[in-house]
Amino acid sequence: MKNTNLLALGVLMLSSISFAAEQVPAAKETATWKDEITAPFTTPGAYAFGSGMATAGILKLFFTDSIINEVRDSSRANNSLGEWDHRIDLMGQLVPNAIYALGMGTYGYFGDKNNGKENAMIMVKSTAYAALLTTVLKNTIRQRRPGNGARNSFPSGHATTAFAFASVVGSLHEWYYGVPAYALAGLVGYQRLNSGVHFLHDIIAGASIGIAYGIGIADLAKGSSQKHVILPMPTPDGQGLSFNYLTTF
Repeated sequence: MKNTNLLALGVLMLSSISFAAEQVPAAKETATWKDEITAPFTTPGAYAFGSGMATAGILKLFFTDSIINEVRDSSRANNSLGEWDHRIDLMGQLVPNAIYALGMGTYGYFGDKNNGKENAMIMVKSTAYAALLTTVLKNTIRQRRPGNGARNSFPSGHATTAFAFASVVGSLHEWYYGVPAYALAGLVGYQRLNSGVHFLHDIIAGASIGIAYGIGIADLAKGSSQKHVILPMPTPDGQGLSFNYLTTF
């Protein structure tokens, strides 16, 4: 792991340890770790997770030559980021996540104790769970990177953590904070294509994981009274199954 990754991960861990003891009032501590780790399936984040992973799968199965390889070749040929490539790369290495967690934790310590500490923990958990799932998928699927690189291409870890950051900011703050955060995450995704280290479906899958956990963990932490479940249901003609997203109270 690069030094930048280690430093940012250390900040995230310190933030988690420092602010966990008094993070939120007891009334809000209803979600268990099982609720959190399954957030992409049981919260509004399921929309992003399901549609993103389905899109990535369809692109890989049916449009590898016509879309995936074409986008990769076009991005590498343009190399439009120039000297900004490395700087944007850092934004996918937990840097904004760590800055947010540390900043919110500090704000919680000196200012709004409950919201600051809670927001810091939401960022830490969203990033950690999303990164864990991406790591498991990388080591299970073992897709080779473009140009016969290492077998850890799918999903993109940079896109995962960048979109986890963006979705937490977008979920917890006003739109004028969320829009720049998502724009930064999108730029990170483009940088992975521009540098020739990922395919388009890697980026889409990573983004969907990050968004699903960011939205899902925020939804759980804010004490939503709704329960979201994806259930297989027979199609009207009885010849197959469709998957329906249900909300209960």
